[in-house]
Amino acid sequence: MRFVFRNIGRIFRSGTMLYLAAMFVSGCATDSMKGTPFYTGAYASKPGPVEDRVNLWPLFYYRNPAMSVLWPLIELTDTHFAVRPIMSVYGLNEEDKVCNVFWPLASFNERTGKRRIFPFFWGEDYLNIFPLYWHNRSVHDAVSDVFIPFWSYFRDSHGYSIRMLGSLVGFVDRSNCISRYAWPIFGNFQQQGASYSFFLWPLGHHWRNIHENAGGSIFLPVYLHKYDTTSDMFLSPLYSAFTDFNGTSWKAFLPICCYAYNDHSRRHFTPLFSYGNDRDFRWHLILPLYYASHSETGNTFFTMLGGRHSKDGKTYWMALPL
Repeated sequence: MRFVFRNIGRIFRSGTMLYLAAMFVSGCATDSMKGTPFYTGAYASKPGPVEDRVNLWPLFYYRNPAMSVLWPLIELTDTHFAVRPIMSVYGLNEEDKVCNVFWPLASFNERTGKRRIFPFFWGEDYLNIFPLYWHNRSVHDAVSDVFIPFWSYFRDSHGYSIRMLGSLVGFVDRSNCISRYAWPIFGNFQQQGASYSFFLWPLGHHWRNIHENAGGSIFLPVYLHKYDTTSDMFLSPLYSAFTDFNGTSWKAFLPICCYAYNDHSRRHFTPLFSYGNDRDFRWHLILPLYYASHSETGNTFFTMLGGRHSKDGKTYWMALPL
C-alpha cells in the first residue's frame, strides 16, 4: 500500500502542472494543511510521513494509519474503524472496545459494561426491555424488577415490596410498613402502631391505633363499631349502644326498646310503655292511655280525656272536650 501511494506521488510530480494539481488535491507537506476533517485526535502510533499522504477528500483520504473512503461513511485508524451506518468499532488498541451495529440500534460498550440491541438494554447490574420490563441493581445491593402492568418488585436493606396487576395485589414488608392485599377481596396494612384492614371493599373495614387506644370496624349494612379513650359506640339495624366514659350510656333494641342512663338518671322507652327518673323527678307513660310524673314540687296525670296537674300548692285539671 505504501509503495502504491509513493508511486502516485511520483506520477503527480512528473510535470509542473501535475505538481500544482497535487498541491491543490493533497495539500502542502505541513501538518496544518491536511485538507480533511477526518481525523483530528492524537494517533495511538506515530503517523506516517506527510509526503505519503493521499487526499482526494471526501472520496478518499490516506495517511498511515488513518484512511477514509467517502468520508464519513468509511474510516480506519489504529484506534477505530467504521463502515457507517452498518458497523463501527472504537478502541482497537485497547482490551475493552466499543462496538456499534446500525447505531443507535445496537451498541456493545465493554468499557462501561453497557450493551443494547433495541429494545433490549443490559449490563452487569441491569436488564431493560423498553418500555415494559426494567430490572436494576444499585451499588447498595438494592434490586428493582418491573414488568408493566403485571408486577413490580423492590428490595433493599429496609425490606421488600411486591405489587402485581397494576397494584391490585401487593405484599410489602419494610421497616416502617407491612401490608398484604388483594383488592377488593381483602387487605391489611400496618404502620407504626396503626393498622387498617378491609374485606370485600367497600363493605368491611377495621382500623386500630395502639398509641391512641382507638379503633373500630364496620361491615355495611350490618354494623358499625367505633371506640377511643372517651367513648364506645356500636350501631346496627337491631341493636345499638353508646357509652361515654364520663358516665352516660344508652342501649337500643329496635324497635323493641331503648335504655339510657347516667349517674343521675334513667330512661327506658318501648313502643307502648316508657319511664324515667332523675334525682327528684320520675315519670312513666303507657301509650295511648296515660302519662304521669311526680316530683318534690308537684304531680301530673293526663289521659286522652283529661287530667290533673299540681305544683307549688296549685292544682289544675281538665276534662276533654268539656
